[in-house]
Amino acid sequence: MPEEGTPEGLTVADDGMTDAQKQFINTNFRGAMSEEFGTHASMADYQDLDGWGKSHINQQKLIGGDKLPMPQDSWGKEEWADFNRKIGMPAEAKGYELPAQKTATEEDMEWFAGIAHDKLNLSKKQANDLWIELNARQGGAAEANQTKNQKILDEGMQELREEWGTNFQPMVEATNKGLQRMDEDGRFRKFMKTTGLNKNPEMLRFANKVAQLFNEDRAPGDAQGPMPMSKEQAKSQLNKIFSEAQQDPKHPLMNKKDPAHDDLVKKITKLSEQAGGA
Repeated sequence: MPEEGTPEGLTVADDGMTDAQKQFINTNFRGAMSEEFGTHASMADYQDLDGWGKSHINQQKLIGGDKLPMPQDSWGKEEWADFNRKIGMPAEAKGYELPAQKTATEEDMEWFAGIAHDKLNLSKKQANDLWIELNARQGGAAEANQTKNQKILDEGMQELREEWGTNFQPMVEATNKGLQRMDEDGRFRKFMKTTGLNKNPEMLRFANKVAQLFNEDRAPGDAQGPMPMSKEQAKSQLNKIFSEAQQDPKHPLMNKKDPAHDDLVKKITKLSEQAGGA
């Protein structure tokens, strides 16, 4: 039963106040304050006495702590230096502890640390987070480019295989031999391997043409045999021979008495076989 003198439905706390009274005071506390304080603009944000009390407690916790002021446009070098120190920026760029990344070199790391310190005034955490995100993006882009380039190379090599047909491997070997004869000190082949151009189909096609020209310019009696060639290359050489013969009545092909006539006929026969896929 309620205590004597207490209306039905209300309870009385140990301090003698009912729950309804406490709730009323909690939400209408500004009315119990003097007008000077109760109507002050800073009190408008508090909906009840509990909110005001919580804010007051939090403010007390900050008293005596290391306060971080709001940056001002009027600040000079000393103010900014103090602010940067408080947010955790190291005294010098070497103070950053950047984690190693697969896509970054030591020079990259030193460059970034200098920018983070001298230009951006970043804390250690900010610099580390930005460094990791930057390298993740670069790594993703590099991987995407590598995949794209590899696809281009694979498609180009497949096209070259179809163009050269069954002579593909012999032509590759002949091209390498031709390059060895022309590149006596090996500098060009070393450059090709270092840059990865030795796996580029367009470079292989070009090197083959150069080797073919070198083969055509060999002195008579050279022990090296004719270089293998694709159907298209054989047709191109045949067209060249026939075009020259039509324009020159004294061409060896048109003159059976010419010393080079028989060798040229044999060459045409061989080229015709290669052009026909034989």
